[in-house]
Amino acid sequence: MKTPVILISGFLGAGKTTLLLRLLQAAREAGMKPAVLMNEAGAISIDGPVAQSGGAIEVLNVLGGCICCTLKGDLHAALQEIARDLKPELLFIETTGIADPVEVLDTCTALDLVERLDARGLISVLDVEHGLDALRINDLARRQLELAQIVVLNKMDLADPAWFPQLQARVREVAPAARQVNTVRCDVDGAATLKELLAMPAPRTGDAAVDGLLQDAHGHHHHDHGFLALSYRVREAESREALLAALRALPSNVIRAKGFVRVKGDERLYICQWAGGHAQAHVFPLEGFNPAPTIVVIGRELNRADIELALKNLSPVGV
Repeated sequence: MKTPVILISGFLGAGKTTLLLRLLQAAREAGMKPAVLMNEAGAISIDGPVAQSGGAIEVLNVLGGCICCTLKGDLHAALQEIARDLKPELLFIETTGIADPVEVLDTCTALDLVERLDARGLISVLDVEHGLDALRINDLARRQLELAQIVVLNKMDLADPAWFPQLQARVREVAPAARQVNTVRCDVDGAATLKELLAMPAPRTGDAAVDGLLQDAHGHHHHDHGFLALSYRVREAESREALLAALRALPSNVIRAKGFVRVKGDERLYICQWAGGHAQAHVFPLEGFNPAPTIVVIGRELNRADIELALKNLSPVGV
């Protein structure tokens, strides 16, 4: 029996992992045993343990780049391992925020995988606070929506009513066949969304739209689309507030930051995030998980000195 595959895409910081957790919960409640293939741009996995805490029976990580180009061979090998050895009842693939989903889809439908994997729905997440700007200036953000069958317009609590209708119209232009869902923290109806995605056959090579996007992608790839990911080992923060202040001090060309950090005087592990000008840090719930404190920073034209200055109170050491 083939393993159904659901692909989750979206730009950096849009909320992909939050959506994944919703769908994992729905799969578990339906009695399914899902696995996750997680692609992260940094050298160290942050989102993989998050997926594990959400109940995935197995999480495979493809790290250090983008599975649609520089790590495409690693993606193929990971899918072969999953199909041959794990044989889960359902597979979620969450791409890094700098991946083009059309090439991931192309790999999923390779001749040596189609007998074991069944590519189903493609769902993409868009941060509504920054969505119009992203679609205007970033070709990659647009490409992440073009084949989506469901587009989750996330962070509606940050949407401006004055321009939100423009964003909805722009998404309809980019992904005219997609159903749009408005959410806060990707609070979709997990069971209904999972059922809908499993009932959808994914776009496939041979379709004119897919083949056109593939040809365009092959002609424009270069070094993970100009993005760079830097990973740092860090010492404990003086306080949660000091950790948040360090994240807010990151330079403006940092688009995304995330990591695991300890706080002085607190035995608990914290997961921290920065995206779209918003910093968060909360206790990580996975018991027995004890990683080296690490922060991964993603952006364009990153300057190590600027980042290390922002994180100076955490004594960052590049990995």
